[in-house]
This record gives sequence, C-alpha cells and structure tokens, in this order.
Amino acid sequence: MKRSSPAIKPQSDRAGAAPGAAAASPDPASEVLLDLGGDPTREVEAILVSAAGLDGLLAALPAEVEVSHTYRLIGSVAVRAKVAALRKLARLPVIARIESVRPVAAYKPVAH
Repeated sequence: MKRSSPAIKPQSDRAGAAPGAAAASPDPASEVLLDLGGDPTREVEAILVSAAGLDGLLAALPAEVEVSHTYRLIGSVAVRAKVAALRKLARLPVIARIESVRPVAAYKPVAH
C-alpha cells in the first residue's frame, strides 16, 4: 500500500470540516496518531507500529532515529527523532502507523 502523504494525522479528513476545525464527535483513534506538521527539525517522541514484523521495522530505521524501547509483543518501538525523519518513515510500507507517546496505567480491578 503506497501512502500519498507523509502527514499521519490529516486535519481535513472530517467530512465537510475545514482544516483545523474542531469535530463535533472526535474520533478516539485520532488522539493517538502523531501530527507530523510544522517544523521538520523539531524532535519528538513517537511509537512506530510495524506492518510487517518487528525485525523488518528495526531494519528500516535510520541511524538518526533513536530507539528508547522495544515492544516485542505488539511489534512496535518507542523512538525519539526529528519530524523530518518520521515523515520519511511514514512513507515506508513497513510502518503501519506512527502514534504519539501518551501515559498509560496498569489496570487494577475493583473488588465488589
């Protein structure tokens, strides 16, 4: 599958909405995708999700992309890189998506 744009979080995909306009019911999935707009020299943290296995993903990463954690169970890596490098990676078929880094918490069941 060939991607036509390096932008991972398009602002104009909402039907009838102007670019940058707030959506009436935001898509929860859009909150996890990383916006690769703006300054290409800006450094960001991201999660790269593989479309073809972790080994293929790791082999495709250039030296300027710093891997901080590998998630073998879900075929993903946490990285720190410049926006320009992530834009190039977004075009590769080995990348399923690029997500923003967000806080997570362990699930603790409530006793009844």
